[in-house]
Amino acid sequence: QIVKRACQVAGLLHTSQDPIDADTALALDLLGLEILELAAEGIVLGTVSRTTLTLVAATATYTLPSDTIDVYVGSDNVIGTIVPSSGGETRAYAMSRHEYVEMADKTSQATPTRVYVEKGIASVTATFWPIPPTSPCAFRYQRIRLGYDITPTSVTPDVPRQRQKALVWSLAYDLATTKVMPVERVRLLKDERDRLKTLA
Repeated sequence: QIVKRACQVAGLLHTSQDPIDADTALALDLLGLEILELAAEGIVLGTVSRTTLTLVAATATYTLPSDTIDVYVGSDNVIGTIVPSSGGETRAYAMSRHEYVEMADKTSQATPTRVYVEKGIASVTATFWPIPPTSPCAFRYQRIRLGYDITPTSVTPDVPRQRQKALVWSLAYDLATTKVMPVERVRLLKDERDRLKTLA
């Protein structure tokens, strides 16, 4: 839909037409570059999803899924909930690295109440305290993950609604310059692209 609208805005299609495969492939490549450019500007497109992590007895640290960039921390420093197999649900609170390092006893076992999330270069890990006991339990949390890559097989890219119109006009500008459209139209597309990017 973004590709079709961008082709129409660029003047490559009439409103009743669909882009041909070659234009679609080019537009998807350009859209992927637009999203990478946003990341270079410090705007990382991501999404929040509810997730459950099964905790293993006597295991304190877990590596979160590879596309995780952070864990959402809500009001009152609540990072998620611990759900034991027996039922019920208790809050777990976020813990800083300083707090975790200063803990005198890191080996005690009980239902976890604190979670230290460490964002490394290659992965994000979650360390629980106290360590989960022998009975199984789970950690329910909101995972912030990277937006999906733009590829021909990606049906719904992770593009927030407030940024979609700006991306349509940015892509239209890229297509118009690539297809050597008239200078007046390219200039109009650039001005509107810049305005919408600022609003977004």
